Amino acid sequence: MTTTLVNPILGLEFPAGSITGPASMYEGSFFPAIRKNIADRHPALNIKLDVADGHYDDTLNYPFVYSLNSIPILTYNPRGENLSPEALKTRGYDINGTPFTPCGVLTKWRSFDPKEKRSSFSCFKNCPSTANGCEHRINQHGFSTHMSQAKHPRLILRYHRGSGIFRKLFAFRTASERTNSTAVSDLRILKKPRVWSLERAKSLTQLTFIATLLKKVFSFIAKITALTAAFHKHKTTDPKTQKLPELLLSPKVPKYLLYALQLK
Repeated sequence: MTTTLVNPILGLEFPAGSITGPASMYEGSFFPAIRKNIADRHPALNIKLDVADGHYDDTLNYPFVYSLNSIPILTYNPRGENLSPEALKTRGYDINGTPFTPCGVLTKWRSFDPKEKRSSFSCFKNCPSTANGCEHRINQHGFSTHMSQAKHPRLILRYHRGSGIFRKLFAFRTASERTNSTAVSDLRILKKPRVWSLERAKSLTQLTFIATLLKKVFSFIAKITALTAAFHKHKTTDPKTQKLPELLLSPKVPKYLLYALQLK
């Protein structure tokens, strides 16, 4: 299990911690330990989002993330749920927690109310041809309903699972894949390693990610040094021609990410 810290403003991805165990271990139960360790060691670190795959989709992990003033972006693990169309309509909502209308149409997510801790959904009058007499058509948005986070802690999040912003935020999980790729393909430390015991595996893993961290730190320093030198070499008297902060930062951060990080 590897944790990677991502700073999209500076374009940084640093390995922050790892836990090594037998292949049979359940990763979800280790999430609070490694996350709390990061919070305790770096109290000034203001993590806005916790992104992880379905292995960490445990009910207890959600309130834990909220207690750290962060937002969970965890994929839903249906496990043994019956996800047939008939079963979903019987329970009233799909795999993402999006409710159905009385006429069977899937609603659309509107917003999340942080005070009430619930998401609002409406059909926006996307009615089938057989629903001309629907009593909800007189409303501005047609049929509307809510889904409570207290009742559905794994389904109802700040950013709805079926929304485009959720998919974009979850894409940052690939940072951990790049960290693993650096350790295996670039540094080649974890490429067919010789392991005789779990203790040796733990030591090798820790040393690997220390080396990965140093590589990324020094690469960032070298990049900033080169860009700063280029700026001072080619700058002109016109301040609008080139600005050092814009040169040193990563490409423009999209508005949805600034909104999610509460920076705009």
